[in-house]
Amino acid sequence: MPPPRKLASYVSDPHDFCRLCHSNQKINGTLQNIRHIFNAKIQKPRKKPPRGQQPPPEESLPPPVPIADVLRSFGLNISEQDFSKSHRICEKCCRTVIRIWVDMESLEKWRLGRERERLGSYNRFGFQAIYGKEGQVR
Repeated sequence: MPPPRKLASYVSDPHDFCRLCHSNQKINGTLQNIRHIFNAKIQKPRKKPPRGQQPPPEESLPPPVPIADVLRSFGLNISEQDFSKSHRICEKCCRTVIRIWVDMESLEKWRLGRERERLGSYNRFGFQAIYGKEGQVR
């Protein structure tokens, strides 16, 4: 009878996992579908122009932003000096971060609109209803 085989005991490196969803990103011994939080940059997706219009030139797009800065803007405490946590996120979480980033911008616009309503009645152009064309009081 052959001797029993030893089961390999693998010690997991914390950097093999996604920092946000904790999924293992090592497939067949290599890291797959990852982004480095502190090195990689993301950019907001471009909106499709209406039919018949040309897309905006590349220069008019905002510059890419590091993923860590976006996560900090959400209120997450992200530190590069914390070696007990991974410095990588998976592509799925990266897409979620971009989607939340765009939605936070919309939420901020809504919040500003509510503030305007609270301060006074505004028409669709952003002027108070008591003012005329030149800003004169009616």
